Amino acid sequence: MKIIIMFMLSVTLTGCASIAEYQQEQHLKLLESAKSSCLEYGFKESTDGLASCIQTEVNEIKNRAAIESVNTNMHMKRGLLLRHKPRPKPE
Repeated sequence: MKIIIMFMLSVTLTGCASIAEYQQEQHLKLLESAKSSCLEYGFKESTDGLASCIQTEVNEIKNRAAIESVNTNMHMKRGLLLRHKPRPKPE
């Protein structure tokens, strides 16, 4: 949910930024979010443990976003199929 909110805010605030700038900005926000979480877990700055934690957090965030996207698409398709399903003829 946090990623979606960050995404929506950044889309609103970036305006005319190029796609590359937007992607770079999103990547930096993702790294900062992951780093913040890892520091809260107790990892120390400039350590291999922190780097490993950040990498794990980023991968988990991306995996959750991918799963959420798949679920959203499935629900949308299911809704479309249900709406377009032929109705039985009354007897």
